[in-house]
Order: sequence, then C-alpha cells, then structure tokens
Amino acid sequence: MSGSRWESGWGTKSALSGTSGGYTALPVEESSVAGWLSGEQTAYMILNTAGAQSYARTFSASEVWTGALVTFS
Repeated sequence: MSGSRWESGWGTKSALSGTSGGYTALPVEESSVAGWLSGEQTAYMILNTAGAQSYARTFSASEVWTGALVTFS
C-alpha cells in the first residue's frame, strides 16, 4: 500500500477551502500563543498505483506559507 501526505504551515489566522480531490484533510491546528499566529494542516490519500501527485488549497487572503508533498510505500 502506498500513500501521499501534504503538510502545510502559514503565519496568520486564515480560512482554508478547496481541498484537492481524493485527499482527506485533518483539522487545522493553530497556535494559541499571544503574538505568534501560525497554523498548520495535514491531508492524506491512500494510493492504489504509483504516479505523480499534486495538492491544492485556497487561503482566504494573501498568505506566507510553506508546504511539502511526500509519497511513500
């Protein structure tokens, strides 16, 4: 069995929408430390065949973010 996992992080309180098809998004986690706004979210998909993967999300406003998409078996 193979899988694909997307991990992203951002620096403000932003709403997300538009999970890529086939991925299951886990709940957003946000910092509760005063003055340090940050959030992160993971999404995953179980794969039946090997191949290129991609992932897309939409932030509610302009955002500085980082992300990584990994596949594994």
